[in-house]
Amino acid sequence: MSPPHPFKVVVSRTLESADWGARVMGGTQEVATLKWEPGGDILLSGGSELAVALTDQGLIGEYHIVVHPVMLGGGKPVFPHGNSASA
Repeated sequence: MSPPHPFKVVVSRTLESADWGARVMGGTQEVATLKWEPGGDILLSGGSELAVALTDQGLIGEYHIVVHPVMLGGGKPVFPHGNSASA
């Protein structure tokens, strides 16, 4: 039996719909529900606030952090002061 076809999810406080057939979720509780459904892994791309919120709820099982040295300057840290991932 092959795994289910991947689908896109957008987590947003403001969007009601998204292009490309993406499913819109309003917050971490909906992501938690999705995590426990049968299927494959969940990939979070971007969104440091969401990453911290999911980490705080114990919903991140594994981190793969990619550094893009082209992106310079300020911005939001991946793990704000006081919130860090445990190894």
